[in-house]
Amino acid sequence: MKKILLIILILIVGCSKPIEKEETIYISDSMLLSEANEVVNNLIDNDKDVSKKLSDSFKEEIPANTLLKIYSDYVDGLTYIKNDESYIVNDVCVYNYVDYDYKTVKVYMCFDKELKVESLIINDLRKLPELKDNDFFKEEAVLVGNLPYLNGILTLPKNVKKPPVVVMVSGSGPNDLNSTIYENKPFEDLAYGLAMQGIASIRFDKRTYAFPESMNNITIEEEYFYDVSSAIHMLENYDVDPYKIYYLGHSFGGMISFSIMHQHPELKGAILLAGSPRKLEEIIYDQAKNTMIDSGMSEAMINENLKAYEDAIDLINNLNEESEDTKIFEIDSKYWLSLNNNSFENFKDINRKFLILQGEKDFQIFMDKDFEMFKEEYKDNKLVTLKSYENLNHLFMESINGTIDEYTIKSNVSSEVIDDIVNWINGKNILKEKNKNE
Repeated sequence: MKKILLIILILIVGCSKPIEKEETIYISDSMLLSEANEVVNNLIDNDKDVSKKLSDSFKEEIPANTLLKIYSDYVDGLTYIKNDESYIVNDVCVYNYVDYDYKTVKVYMCFDKELKVESLIINDLRKLPELKDNDFFKEEAVLVGNLPYLNGILTLPKNVKKPPVVVMVSGSGPNDLNSTIYENKPFEDLAYGLAMQGIASIRFDKRTYAFPESMNNITIEEEYFYDVSSAIHMLENYDVDPYKIYYLGHSFGGMISFSIMHQHPELKGAILLAGSPRKLEEIIYDQAKNTMIDSGMSEAMINENLKAYEDAIDLINNLNEESEDTKIFEIDSKYWLSLNNNSFENFKDINRKFLILQGEKDFQIFMDKDFEMFKEEYKDNKLVTLKSYENLNHLFMESINGTIDEYTIKSNVSSEVIDDIVNWINGKNILKEKNKNE
């Protein structure tokens, strides 16, 4: 019953369009926040007075008792801690975070002109990091994608009219909006560093991070493309330069940049941090091989183990629309097929600026294969700038021991990398001497 009720909530109530406030009606921020808090407190207390807060159209679809049952089932077995924070989305919508012992629940509400709830969505959502507001830049909470929404942060430099803006997209796996790995937050470093030099940015949670339970048997479109498109289009509502929107992809986010650029002609250029022109399965193969070598495994055993990887790659290369659903490298065949359709080979012909950066101590994306392939492919293309950094790892932080253990050590993205991105966006030559890649 719980699952059915939640589906009803999202499909019926969640799809209701927010009601636009008439010009003659004024709802102050304090009124909106106060009303939203009362609704949430009613839900927490299982208080039937919540009915007084709901619009007639809402109650026709979801009666108050049903709404209370939905919320009660959703938090069943959890210990309530506090009704934590509220954020205003626009002049009629707000969302609240409610903390429980094992998760945080997000309640998203939109109100009509009578200050009655017109639509309401309940889901789990990771809490936003603390938003910064200082002398140099200000951060705003944004919602990215379609229902259920993703947390995002727009970072805007102060005293800059219509700044360029960078859309940040993280690599494979369930990454949050800061692309956090242990204590390191490379996207936060980039956002702050860019803003300090007059460039705005937007970053957002990946759907596989925010809603992992709904990410079974998905495609690359569902994991990345739809939400990236949403982030790009929502920038129309902010005071940024619409002619200077740049895509920045890290690791796998960089690998899909060529397809993204093809889909979005409005993008001015792309920045690849540790991207690759190769297919994901080829990189998985090389990473596995290196791990076996580092473990001291014999050559015969390595070759025997790699045979399974080679067979899996053959399966991926031969997938088509009629192929049976199966898992390859623990990933659904549907996903692999969508990757095949969006590979570098399909979109490598470019007509806009690309900045391709690589850490020379990166042991996940390889200087001698991935970066060299880019250099060879674009050796005569003046739109492409390539640069590597002598002692930086996959996170573009200083390499310490050349192993994955160094990710556990708190560090920051190199200021040289941030400066290079800023200068490149501003049309400057970031290479010490001109070469054929400029």
